[in-house]
Amino acid sequence: MLREEALAISYALWEKGINPPPITTINKILKRNNLVHKREKYSPKGVNYPSLVVTHSNHVHQMDVVGPRYLKEDGRFYSVNIIDAFDRRNSTNPERRQNRIAVSYGLLSSWQTLGIPLYLQMDNQLPLRGSNQYPHSFGLVIRLCLYVGIQPLFIPLREPWRNGIIENFQNVFDKMFFRAQYFKDFAYLCWEAKNFEKYLNQYHHYSTLGGLTPNQKCSGNIQLLPASFRLPNKLAIFPGYVHLIRFIRSNRLLDVFGEEYVMPGEVEYEYVWATIDTAKEKLFIYHDSKLVAEYPYPLPKSSIDLSRFDL
Repeated sequence: MLREEALAISYALWEKGINPPPITTINKILKRNNLVHKREKYSPKGVNYPSLVVTHSNHVHQMDVVGPRYLKEDGRFYSVNIIDAFDRRNSTNPERRQNRIAVSYGLLSSWQTLGIPLYLQMDNQLPLRGSNQYPHSFGLVIRLCLYVGIQPLFIPLREPWRNGIIENFQNVFDKMFFRAQYFKDFAYLCWEAKNFEKYLNQYHHYSTLGGLTPNQKCSGNIQLLPASFRLPNKLAIFPGYVHLIRFIRSNRLLDVFGEEYVMPGEVEYEYVWATIDTAKEKLFIYHDSKLVAEYPYPLPKSSIDLSRFDL
């Protein structure tokens, strides 16, 4: 885990053109002066969780939106932040809103710099999944992922720690970037956010990476979204997979974007992995990699009109 105080000092020195000492050295100085505050670690509850085993760069990206935050003289903003779960390369994308268009801008930007992941892992906020009234319709973010060949993965409801890497990064972004300096306006904040992104990716040595920087840890074979990429005017639901991880309680109901499906008794108080196959229009539910239930999942043939958006 990043030692936030040390990172703030290191980044501040780098911003001033001073080559900072190693993070370990800064940590020792802070510790010697009793300036390090320890946090309690999350303790797992012993229930098997079907997490992905991340083996290479762009296997899994974690995404989250931080905000709202407020600039003293230029109003509200959010930031769509993405991090690679393998090498910790990040993409930091301030936006004025947190709606589906803002998130899509952030994703497209990240895919042009970090590359296209196999999975995009995120929480269950409405702008990320679509509509409560029409859960099968899928929103812009899911459709965008399917169009470029990415599999969206939604973590369990009310369990943000399952996106722990990006959650930790958001804390660093908030305390060590946004609250550590003055931003005269939104344009300046966007410029500085990219400097912060560059600093972490190129120069910050992570203990979790064995002392490597994210760029050094990167496994290569990165497929970038071309700068010439353009979406069609109308975006349908393309063939692919949408995944959800859910904890099944005593009522044995699986929540899929607000819809409920009855589960067998064997998965009570257990996590399941649910996959929507958009080509077959079916919902498959797995427990310990074993198929335990299957439901039809009809999808609409309508498209989202993108002609009014600059995507």
